[in-house]
Amino acid sequence: MVSGFIKPLQPELLSNWRSVSVDYPKAGSERFSRVRTMQDRPLGPFVAYTAIGVDAVYGQKVRQLAAAGPEEMRKEGVSGLLGAFLDTEQELAVKSIEIRFDQLRFDLESVEEVFGLDDGENEPMVAKDACTAKPPTTELQSEDIEIHPIKIIISRVLEKKPHILANRVWNLIKNDFNSETRKYDVDGVISTMDSEIIEWFGHGDTIKVLKYKTFRNYVSNLKTKRN
Repeated sequence: MVSGFIKPLQPELLSNWRSVSVDYPKAGSERFSRVRTMQDRPLGPFVAYTAIGVDAVYGQKVRQLAAAGPEEMRKEGVSGLLGAFLDTEQELAVKSIEIRFDQLRFDLESVEEVFGLDDGENEPMVAKDACTAKPPTTELQSEDIEIHPIKIIISRVLEKKPHILANRVWNLIKNDFNSETRKYDVDGVISTMDSEIIEWFGHGDTIKVLKYKTFRNYVSNLKTKRN
């Protein structure tokens, strides 16, 4: 069970963003009087409650009787007090959620930063007699020269991390796009990037769109050429 607060790091992946009043139109919000609500989905990471639900609370009649004192309660009699206690209201409350082990997802980039896992950036050493080295070539074939801007950016990632999956290549480029100093898109080709598409500058003033499926094929083809 998880309760308390969470911090969504990729708010662009959140869906069905709505006001709590849509689900609980009759619930009071006294417990959250000091909480700032956000009508629009944030663009960056933010802190939120794990889950919001409602609790049944005593109604206004009970609170009035409690404030009035014992004398007023005696006037109401047993039936009046019983009716007051049965007259409950709803109040917004923080709830817990259950996360199963098969639902857990980890940010591999963060795991790598903390534990230094091998992602293929450092190639293992191979004994000299284990394979036959290819003689160096001085001539560069014309078909080996890559001119597609996005493929060039992908190739820069694969030079450092040749064995990572396409989704990690995408995330590394997206993080690079959002950083102040870019090390992959050094020419500023990408104009917009989210979890589904890349918009990039073509020839002249044209804006081209690349979907993730095509991007994944680019990564696969470039890996094949490198092998």
